[in-house]
Amino acid sequence: MTNSPPPDPRSPQNQPIGFDEALAVFIALTVLGGIFFWSINQGERGSDLLGTPLISAPAPAASSAILAPTDPAISDVVPVDPTDELPPENLDTTSQLPTVLPIPAGRLPVEPRSSRYTTSEQEQSTAVVPVPVSPAPATPAVSSFSDVPTDYWARSFIDALAVRNIITGFPDGTFRPNQAVTRAEYASILERAFGTSASSPTGQGTARSFKDVPSNHWAANAIREADQTQFLKGYPNGVFQPEQEISRVQSLIALANGLGLSAGTPAATTVQVYQDASQIPNYATDKVAAATQAELVVNYPETNLLKPNQVTTRADVAAFIYQALVQQGKAERLNSNYVVRP
Repeated sequence: MTNSPPPDPRSPQNQPIGFDEALAVFIALTVLGGIFFWSINQGERGSDLLGTPLISAPAPAASSAILAPTDPAISDVVPVDPTDELPPENLDTTSQLPTVLPIPAGRLPVEPRSSRYTTSEQEQSTAVVPVPVSPAPATPAVSSFSDVPTDYWARSFIDALAVRNIITGFPDGTFRPNQAVTRAEYASILERAFGTSASSPTGQGTARSFKDVPSNHWAANAIREADQTQFLKGYPNGVFQPEQEISRVQSLIALANGLGLSAGTPAATTVQVYQDASQIPNYATDKVAAATQAELVVNYPETNLLKPNQVTTRADVAAFIYQALVQQGKAERLNSNYVVRP
């Protein structure tokens, strides 16, 4: 029987390390060292991140701006509410870096309050402010005829009738206040001032046809209305003479007839207020007296000169017609120094 040799008293721990084992240890240490240095590098980056606040302190309103979703500064982090942010000098760079959470796709960062306030201020500063519309005035605006100065004696009468569309100016912006008025023109003004025969103060008369007023005459309707309402009458031979310039006494007779006026005191006494009363035709004395007592007569520049046989100007017509509206209670009394008040 063969005896085996006694076992080696040295333990396995005391056995020398072989080449393979030493190589394995070297590789392991190299890997661990790489991990160690990588960790240090990452720690420095974390310290830099801690040293810089995730969201800067609110800037002044003039320089603040909203970051776009594609800005790299906000693409990987969840923004922090500025009200919870500490000032940069209070940040602890030795504290542990908080966990950074990614932003889900499609989610926009919350904009800082300073940006929202700035945007609101910009919107307020650039918003279109509606222009308030002034309400329509209670009284119409005055006319602006280029040949009627503000101190013209009949300006207030002309303005008052112009805004009522009773009288109109010419295409060149003038009124031509000293131009004579024809019978056709006067009929047209009477129609606009007092309406048709249905509303005439004296009622409706019998319509007549005038040989010198064809149906296509521009004032045919107005002439017919003036005849029916008895403001203007024709001549005995069946003519109206529409282009004849109307005298001052005839225009006053027309108003007295159409408004149904009569003298309350002896006519001969009333007309004595005029220095030229002797020039008033006998057939016109009563109606001139009635018009005078109703304060329809306006004389410029002297109130005691009627000038009955002179042509009626456009300014005269404006004054006479307006005073007739006052007599009818359709207009307010104007302050004029040229209205005859017996």
